[in-house]
Amino acid sequence: MGVMGYKVSTGGELQLPLGYKFDPTDRDILCQYLKKKINGEEIMVIIPTADVYSRSPALICTHQVRYGLSNQWFFYTTAAATGDNGVVKARNGCYYEVIGERDVYEDNLIWVGVVRRLEYHWANGTKTDWVVDEFSLPDYGETAAVNDDKKKVVMCRIRFMQPIEI
Repeated sequence: MGVMGYKVSTGGELQLPLGYKFDPTDRDILCQYLKKKINGEEIMVIIPTADVYSRSPALICTHQVRYGLSNQWFFYTTAAATGDNGVVKARNGCYYEVIGERDVYEDNLIWVGVVRRLEYHWANGTKTDWVVDEFSLPDYGETAAVNDDKKKVVMCRIRFMQPIEI
């Protein structure tokens, strides 16, 4: 038996029910997945941990199992250090550029976290079709969302924004 009663194959891959699509809301990502991960609680879907900001999203996503939509992947990672110019450096001169940030509320009343959107650019500055939504919980001093290395734990939704032909 695997997570929450779902079967796990011999290769460690979660076998979800036929037709299941993992497409959580921003609030669910923050409250049902990221918060539970940080608190060590059981989570229904296995989300891998990856060093998202160290390389191209294409390299990270093509080697990972996806349970949701055909153009999106989910990962836990550590928050990226952003420079004064809103840029997160990756390898080979490539970079992620912060293009927006917004708060997420529960029932329009309770602030549950922040979503920061980043676009991936090649070293020559050309924008790609890859976008990362970085979800982070509020910092509450001693209970801040940090891992053993004292780095802030976040959850990323990586999307390939190229239109899908039907």
